[in-house]
Amino acid sequence: MFAIKGEIPQHYLFKDFLINTGQILTFGTTQPIIWGFWFLQSLFIVTLIFLGVSWLTIKKLKAHERTRFVLIFCIFIFGVILAQYDLNLPRSGVTSLVCVLFFYFGFLFHNANKIPLNIEGFICAVTVLTTSVILYDEHINVASHVYIRFPYFVTNALCGIYAVLCISQLMASRFNCTFIKYLGTCTLHILALHIISFKVVALIQIYVCKYPIIWLAKYPVIDGGGGWWIAYTAAGVMIPTLLCYAMRRVRSILFSSPAI
Repeated sequence: MFAIKGEIPQHYLFKDFLINTGQILTFGTTQPIIWGFWFLQSLFIVTLIFLGVSWLTIKKLKAHERTRFVLIFCIFIFGVILAQYDLNLPRSGVTSLVCVLFFYFGFLFHNANKIPLNIEGFICAVTVLTTSVILYDEHINVASHVYIRFPYFVTNALCGIYAVLCISQLMASRFNCTFIKYLGTCTLHILALHIISFKVVALIQIYVCKYPIIWLAKYPVIDGGGGWWIAYTAAGVMIPTLLCYAMRRVRSILFSSPAI
């Protein structure tokens, strides 16, 4: 395989992939070809922060939830300040500090289960998001600490999360599709492996279009035009899903547990 460093293509061998995967899983650096692994770093750190705050506040049962909210909001503000002044922490630290607030909101939603998910709510959320895009036309990138205005960021993030939950609920209620449900259990695998899965389509594209093999180093794809985006999309979803299914089948055979 190949990877890009500056403008010079360099060999990216299987050994290098394993080494860098180990660094990522132990909260080291990230590499473009497995860029999605940054999310696993941040998710793990966010979970530790949330559990730590919960452990500290559980002793005050009467004001437990209020105290937990205040502490988590303070952590969020601290992350905002670091991002505003372009101060970085190792291991996706700033991203984790900012995102812990949304993790907490997800926890509240999961436990309360009283927030309606319907087409009306979906339309409202999409309307807010569309209006924001029209009025501001600004880019948000959590991984790169590009948040623009934080009220704008929080509002759009919550509306986006709510819209995704609404459409997921609507699809689950109208389409009782086993395949879609199975895809839902493989989302982390797809996130982690979709970019490297693109290389399968890139190889086919190189062969069909007679591109030089060095174009395999292009990131994240060679060219999505001419309908190739469909192939890239299918590969990015299906290859990680099939790998996930294969691993679960092997596990079920070796340990006599049902393959999910």
